[in-house]
Amino acid sequence: MPETDGNARSVMLVNDTRPDRHYGCQAVVEGLLVFLARAGLRIPSFHPVGKPWTADPTFHERIAQVSAVVVNGEGSIHHSNARAQALAQIGSLCRQTLRVPSILLNATLEANDARVYTHLAQYDLVQVRDRQSFAELAAFGLAKPLYCPDFSMYHDFASARTVPPSEPPARIGVTDSILPKVSAQLQTMKTDKGFVACDIRIPPNQPTTIYDYAARMAGLDLLVTGRYHAVCFAINTGTPFVAIESNTKKISNLLQDVFGDTRRVIQPEAVSGLRVEEYAGWSAKEADDLARFAQERPKHYAALAQAVAETARRAKAA
Repeated sequence: MPETDGNARSVMLVNDTRPDRHYGCQAVVEGLLVFLARAGLRIPSFHPVGKPWTADPTFHERIAQVSAVVVNGEGSIHHSNARAQALAQIGSLCRQTLRVPSILLNATLEANDARVYTHLAQYDLVQVRDRQSFAELAAFGLAKPLYCPDFSMYHDFASARTVPPSEPPARIGVTDSILPKVSAQLQTMKTDKGFVACDIRIPPNQPTTIYDYAARMAGLDLLVTGRYHAVCFAINTGTPFVAIESNTKKISNLLQDVFGDTRRVIQPEAVSGLRVEEYAGWSAKEADDLARFAQERPKHYAALAQAVAETARRAKAA
């Protein structure tokens, strides 16, 4: 049976993305661990990304030992792919079979079909990391979820930048993209123009941390990236950037929430004609938007923490 002692609430974290060895995923899960601890919850059990829970014979047994299941959505629940379906089905499993509360955190929801949302409706609590996901849920008749920024921004990296970015940008960093063709174009750009590598993947056998990566990001005048979480680090460190859209609209959605526009996003076909100097520095409006977003983030996390703690206190799913 799940724990019922109010002083001993524990949760199982599903879709632990740290095995991907990616600074963004590392920052998300480290943020979630601190967030859940501050909400009064322990995490004795983890289920890693990429391992189907249906193939884990201990999955049901481990859930029976905790008060609730927390699923890290990240960029996994889109286009009704296999991972989207598997993570969505946990809501139905917990409510109908295991009788424990289920909580979906940090999700972007895009282009899924009714099968996915039928299962998502069974979750006791859903939190999305961009407001555009509201429309997706509403289209299927589901209730409006809670909103909170991506958990990679649960950390405060603002102090990493000690000098303002220069105009025109002298130190320009480049990452890759999840899209192979865009990655190749960015690599060519980096080589031809002498830009700095700012790979978001954690180097093997190197004890670098998310704070090291934030400091590297803050040392740039401009970032050119095809990675959602690199944009999150740029926003969090105050680093001007231009982003190439990813396999979903998650970057555009993030920028709509922060700036109210997508001026700093270009489509993959526009990479070859990119003029980086057009994205140097911050406009006065952008600086104000960044300051507002930084001020509001803790309020969103605090409201979510209260909702998560209340959900985990339920002995059984309703």
